[in-house]
Order: sequence, then C-alpha cells, then structure tokens
Amino acid sequence: MKQFFLHPKKAQWFIFVLAVLIYANTIPNKWAIDDSVIVQHNSFVKKGVSGIPDILSKDAFAGFYGNDINAVAGGRYRPLTPIVFAAQAEVFAPTKKDENQKIEKDKEGYKIKDLSEKTWFANILHFFNILWYGLLCLVLYRTLLLLFSIKSKENVFKKNFIALGTTLLFAVHPLHTEAVANVKGLDEILALLGALASLYCVLKLVEIKNESNEGTSKLKWQLGAVASFFAALMAKESAVTFIAVIPIALWFFSEVSLKTIFKLTVPLLLPLVLFLGIRNAVLHQPNKGEIAEELMNDPFLVLDPQSKYEPLIEGSSIKKLVEPNANTFTQMPYSNKLATNFYTYTVYLKLLVAPYPLTTDYYPRHIEIKSFSDISVLFSVLLHLFLFIWALFHIHKRNSIAFGILYYFITFSIVSNLFFPIGTNMAERFMFMPSLGFCLIVVYLVYQLGSKWSKPNEINGFSAIYKSAVVVVLVFSGLTINRNFDWKDNFTLFSKDVLVSKNSGKIQTDLAGEMINKAITMQSVKEKEIEDWTLEEKLEALKENQYERMELVKGAIPLLKKSLEVHPMSNAAWLQMANGQHFLGQIEDNEPKVNLTYLHTALAAYDQAYYYRGRRMDSTIVKYKAICLMDIGKLIGQKLGDIPGAIASLEKAKALSPKNAEIYLLLGTAYSMINDYEKTIENCLKSVSLRSNDRDTKQNLAVAYQQYAFANATKRNLLPLAEKMLLDVYKEEKKLDDNDVTKKDAMIRTLDLIYKNYTIQGKMDKANEYKKEVLNLNPNAYRN
Repeated sequence: MKQFFLHPKKAQWFIFVLAVLIYANTIPNKWAIDDSVIVQHNSFVKKGVSGIPDILSKDAFAGFYGNDINAVAGGRYRPLTPIVFAAQAEVFAPTKKDENQKIEKDKEGYKIKDLSEKTWFANILHFFNILWYGLLCLVLYRTLLLLFSIKSKENVFKKNFIALGTTLLFAVHPLHTEAVANVKGLDEILALLGALASLYCVLKLVEIKNESNEGTSKLKWQLGAVASFFAALMAKESAVTFIAVIPIALWFFSEVSLKTIFKLTVPLLLPLVLFLGIRNAVLHQPNKGEIAEELMNDPFLVLDPQSKYEPLIEGSSIKKLVEPNANTFTQMPYSNKLATNFYTYTVYLKLLVAPYPLTTDYYPRHIEIKSFSDISVLFSVLLHLFLFIWALFHIHKRNSIAFGILYYFITFSIVSNLFFPIGTNMAERFMFMPSLGFCLIVVYLVYQLGSKWSKPNEINGFSAIYKSAVVVVLVFSGLTINRNFDWKDNFTLFSKDVLVSKNSGKIQTDLAGEMINKAITMQSVKEKEIEDWTLEEKLEALKENQYERMELVKGAIPLLKKSLEVHPMSNAAWLQMANGQHFLGQIEDNEPKVNLTYLHTALAAYDQAYYYRGRRMDSTIVKYKAICLMDIGKLIGQKLGDIPGAIASLEKAKALSPKNAEIYLLLGTAYSMINDYEKTIENCLKSVSLRSNDRDTKQNLAVAYQQYAFANATKRNLLPLAEKMLLDVYKEEKKLDDNDVTKKDAMIRTLDLIYKNYTIQGKMDKANEYKKEVLNLNPNAYRN
C-alpha cells in the first residue's frame, strides 16, 4: 500500500478510473429536474453552435422561458456549460424533423436539434459528465500533491497520503451525486475544475520562481491561472470564492511573503472584474423582467396564520384561499431566518459525515422554520462559531485543519443564505465545492492518528487505517452507485425522494405532475403495443390500461392537496390539480354526473392556476381551460341532453381558444341539434379552415349542408358542395389499411350520406348505386 502512495502517476489514473466507474451506471439515465431548463428545452442549446451568441448575452434561464428575464433573485449568468451543451448538440444530436420528415427550424431559420428522450443525446451527455468528473478528481489530486510539496519535500509519504486520501474521499462521496448524475450539474464540476486549475497554476509559479527559465514558464502559468479562473467563473458564480482561497492556500502551504502572495493573486482580479462586468451588463439591462416573489423561490416567506379557506367548488374537499392578497405570504422575522439557516448548516455537516438519506428537494417545508429556542440551532451556532474561531487562532501556525475549515466556510459562504438569498433552504449540490474542505480535514486527522500509532521512523500504525479506508471507499461507492439509479428520470427520482422530503410542497407537486403525465402517455404507448391484437383483445387491454391510468391520477390528487396546504398560492400545484381532475372527468366508465363534477373542479382549479400564474404560463392555462370547457360542453350535450348549456360552454371555450378546430366542430353539431343551420355551417366552415385535411371535419360540414338543404328547399344549391366533400372523404377512407377496425363503419356512414345526398338531389341512379355499396358492406343496413 505504501508503494502505491509513492507512485502519483499510477495513483492519479486509479482515481480517474474509480471516479468514472462509480458513475458509469448514470449513462443509461435520461433527463431529470433542471436538465429540462438548461438543456432539453433550452431554445439556445437546441440551435447548436448557432445559439452560443444568445447564451453569452442572456440570463441562464432565458433559453427556457423564451425571453430574457431574471428567473431568480439577482439573475444567473453561467454561460460555459450551456455553450458546452450547445457544442455537443451540434455534433451528437440529430436534427429535429416533423411528422412529414421535414427539418424543423425556429423563427430565425436555425435548424432545431432533437434533444428528446427518444434520442441518445441525454446518454451521451451523462457519459461526458463522468469524464469531466474523472478529470476533476485527477486535477484535484495533482493540485493537492503540489500544494503539500511547495513548503517541504522531505515527507513524501505524508503529502501522498493526504493528497490521495482526500481525493478518494471526495471522488466517492455520495453527496456529489446531484452534481454528477444530473447533466445540469456540469456547472458545479467545471467551476471547481477551473478554480483548482487556477490554484495549480499559481502553485507552479511559486515552484519555479528560482528556475532559470522563469520568464517563459511564468508567463505560461500566469496565463493558465487567469484563463482557468475566468472559465470557472463562467461556469458558476461560486468560483468567485477562490479569489480568497488561493492567497490563503499560499499562506498556509508555501513560504513566500505576503507581498509575493499579493503579486500572485492580483492578476486573478482581471478575470474577476471582467466576469462581473459582463454579468452586470447581461443581468441588469433596462426593463428586464423579474419573476415575482413566491414561496418556492424564497423559502423565508411564511403563510399568514389568519388566512381563510373555502371549498374549491361546492362539496369539494379541495380548499382555496379566500381573498388572497400581498400579505398572505410575508417575510419571516430575521431571527427565524437566521435560526433556520444555522439549522441547515448542521444538516449539511450531518450529510458530509453520514450521506443518507439523500434528496433533491429541501424546499418548504422539508426544512422547518426554526427559532433560537431550538436546541439543534443553538448547537449549530456554537459548533460553527467554535470551528471558525479555532481556525482563526491557528492561522499563524499554518495548520492544515485550520485551512480546511476556512476553505469550507469561504466556499460555503456564497450558498449559505447568510449574505443573499439562493432560492431554497439548501441543496446537496451546494456542498460540491465546500466538501473538499471536509475531506481534507478528515484525511489529515486520520494521518495524524496513523502517525501516533506508528513507531518512530515507521508507518506500521497505518495498517488498520488502510483497512478502514477500503471499507469507507466501498460503502460510499455503494451508496453512490445505488443513488445513481434514482436519477434515471424525473418519475423515478421524485418517487424515491418524496419518501424523504415528506413535508416539501414542491416535490409533492413534481411527483404528481409526473404521475399525471405518465397516465396521459400510457394510452398511446399501449396502443402501439397492441396494434396486431384482435379487436376484443384490444378493447380488454385498453380497459385495463384505463384503470391503471385512472389509479395513477387518483394517487396524484392527495399529493397535490398536501402541496397546496404548504403553498396554497402555487401556480404549479393548481395547474396539476386541474390537469388531474380534467383527466378523471374523461373516464368513460364513470357516471356522467361524476365526470361533470370532475370537470367543474378542473375548471375552478384552472381559474386558480391562472390567478397565480407564473411567467410563460398564461397561454398554456388558457388553452387547457378552453379544452376543459369544450369537454364540459360535449358531456352535457351528449350525455345529459342539455344542448343550450352545451352551446354556452362551447362558446366560452371558443372565446378562449379561437383556433381550436374541435370546438367549432362541436359547436356546429350542437347548433344543428336546435336546427340553427346557419350557425352550424358557420362553425363547421371555421373548423374545416383550421384543419382542412381532417376527414371527420369535412364530413360534418357536408352533413350540415345536407341538413340545411333538407330543411330548406331554397338551399338545395348546397347539395353539390356536400356531394363533392363526401366523395373526397370516401376516397380517403378506401385508402385506410384493411386492418383498421374503424374502416368499415366509417365507409358505411359516408356511403349512406352520399346515398341520401343523391336522393335529395333526385339523382336516383347514383343514389341506388351507393345504396348497393352500403348493402354490400352491411346487408341489414336499411331493414326496419
């Protein structure tokens, strides 16, 4: 084992391979959580390299939201990783094509890349993520070796032990799964990689200061330090903390003077000032929008305890706020905010020591509101004050543990919620950079323990430590590998993490949304599976499928109720509640009145979603509400026989969604039921204009013409129009596949309409010709 520690080249590749292997099972995974925002549905990334100018000039979320806004407080400017993704999309992602295999382009004429889960693109990015992580661990090891070599080179074993041990613990730590198993987490990896590379370059400047080729070497490493630090900043703002970490590292581990440290650090101000200037110019443009303050972007808001509730609709168990206003949610007292923060600091330390269970969701109220009367908060305050004061008192001794503590506090400060809000109570990815300080402290303490156990000039006391280290590496690797499976996709991840974050309002909504979406897509998936089955087998399979889908959606409703208890003004929760109720209102086996209740509940929930709507949600909610009104109209017209009520509902739907052809078609049918043929034709014509190639739409217009002609002899001129349309429909139906179970009934209906058309026109030869065709298909068609 000792010999292994003394061979850095072998050790570095061992580290690289280990880091890659423990995350290799992420390669089959698809997109999860923020991947949709940063990659999958990011319009700039979808353009490939053509999207890079937009990435560089706009907020990190602009490509998802469709306009340049600051989606979270202060905005986010992290262009490096989206640029990497765009370049990878250019090379590895196929060009998106429509159903006619025509290449799709955006409004500016750029080809759109297909980043859907149907492609291999997500898997390719997961593969690259683990390569980046392996490279990060390799660079970390080389940097630590150099760091412990600058001041003293006589204790080779010590520097190799600490460098390798720290890197191994960092590489296998399960807390890093959110950064590595999530494609979007590349920003964390590149930020730390660039920051460490910058530190490495500065350390090389110290190392070569007395060499004869100092001039050439200094320039190379100076440029490397500046470029690496700039890249780190462009990956994620958290790298800014290394402007303090690097000089402190030089103080602790080198013998250079303060003046030299200052000279070595000053050049790094150039990329920092440049980055801050660009960031400010991009994020603080005039008239730039901000997403409104709300609980899931600000966990320090509290719900007014005097808030009143009422049923969403009469008799409903779903509750809504009565007269919500600007004071329904207000900022909690600063003392509670500070106490809650200190509580999360202890949770972080617990996860560093015992990283189980893990979760992606620490949103309200997974982390409860705390006060300084809570013993856990007081313990956290005392612990962190002790660590900070102890580290300060040991700065002059240049103690490595003190450096680890200061590194931890400095890198953690930017995500601590202490100086500015970060949009959530905490997140495991926020420990990615600070955890290095923890790993260094642990390994240094272990080294000291092994030294005490060893005899003078020997290292035999490390035998038990090696065995323990193997156990820790195996256990942490096992936890990491197991956690990677949870990151398969959103449904898998949320299903696992909701068991941990039981009181979070966000994950309840997220899982419910995935359940509802899965239920919606299950039917089309099942229909493809049973294409070659008999009609009876298909009907039975679809009936079972409908039951499974219904149970899935019913399971989502309690999750949404719980979410709304935490955040009754949540646009996302209300929208998913509406979608779930809407789905249940279309189950054919339900009683019509049961479905009507579901649909009215959905309609009321859509109103709530619209009232609390977020950015980009206006048109989506209006579209869904229009469909809900359409389904209400269809239900009360067809099942309950209330034609005036159906027309009223459909007219409301038309007003909300004037380009929905189905609404006009149903309106045409409804008006025909009350013999208002002019409005029937008006709506049917509009429907045909919106979807001119749809057979059912053309057939309904033809029927409207015939009905009007039959009812009013002065309108017989409409019959030839109906005739032409029906003949076109029949021609299309004949082309249908013979295995299509709907083909025969469709042809019989159309032939019968043609027969009646010719009869009214008095063209009996033609009428009899088509009557025979009907009888050929159904001999009993005209028997009383």
